[in-house]
Amino acid sequence: MKISIFFLFTLIALSVEFTSCAKNNYDPIGNNKPVPVLKVDSKFIAIPGTGGQSPVNITSNADKIGINSLVSWLTGTYSNKIVTLTVPSNPDDAVRESYATIATQTGQNEAQAAVRVIQGNNGMPNIFADMLRADLSTDWKVLKPNGDWAIINNSLNTNSPGDVQSVMAFQKAGAETVRSSTKKFRLSVDVTNSNSWAGVVFHATNDSNFFYIGLNISPTSLFVVVDRIYNGSGSPMALDPNNVLSADRSAYLRCEIVTTTDKPDQFTLNVYELKDSGDINSNTDLAVVQKLAYTRTFSNNLMANGGYAGVWGKVGGGSFRRFVLTAN
Repeated sequence: MKISIFFLFTLIALSVEFTSCAKNNYDPIGNNKPVPVLKVDSKFIAIPGTGGQSPVNITSNADKIGINSLVSWLTGTYSNKIVTLTVPSNPDDAVRESYATIATQTGQNEAQAAVRVIQGNNGMPNIFADMLRADLSTDWKVLKPNGDWAIINNSLNTNSPGDVQSVMAFQKAGAETVRSSTKKFRLSVDVTNSNSWAGVVFHATNDSNFFYIGLNISPTSLFVVVDRIYNGSGSPMALDPNNVLSADRSAYLRCEIVTTTDKPDQFTLNVYELKDSGDINSNTDLAVVQKLAYTRTFSNNLMANGGYAGVWGKVGGGSFRRFVLTAN
């Protein structure tokens, strides 16, 4: 009986020791390893043309995180659940964009997320980027409520019935920098419509004084109109029809207005054909410039006071995405 009791206690002791060791040294592998999880708190960031860093907070059950960039000017580091993306100053006159892929490094079934990065052009310390979200933000204000405005598939859409125009202005704090006498700025918006009128509004002191750039896009040609509205009366500055477009272009055209500090009353309008790459639903629709479809410079026409930048639609409206405003 004593031997049996001793033997029983010995088995219990060995069992407890084995269980304790197994629990402390357990390293899940194979089918028992948890599925990697990765979430980012932002799908896009905007960095000034003068360069800088931006943190992206992540949620993950993985200890090791890797950052892969497609371009040399975008790098990333990881520490304590924060990915820090770093961009040097932009030497180019154009806004540049790319994205970084953040991924777990567990050895199997990695989770990943793409973060889009937009950087302002050379020397621009201020950048404002919008239309990269699923909902219409409070930074936008309807100045002319003719028609309906809504975010659809990460694009801002308007439906303006009849021969009326509906204006949506971007009025984020600090973005009222489109004032020709004191600032230089670059306004870029991607626009599409089907034989309708849609375009860009900029540099207005109020709803009676503004410029609008109108694009009428068909499968084969582009009609451009530039008009100055002063005290409610229009004064056409350009009516340029029949600019030939490429058959293999994206449906969107990039409408860009550029000013310089040495000629504050002058601006240049550029319209580019685009090629799409990426996924619009993941905010990685990296539209690349295919060719310059239209350019023209206008002098002695800007108003001295500041105002807003925005978009407008008329006779059917249009769709807008990648609104980027940079200023010094």
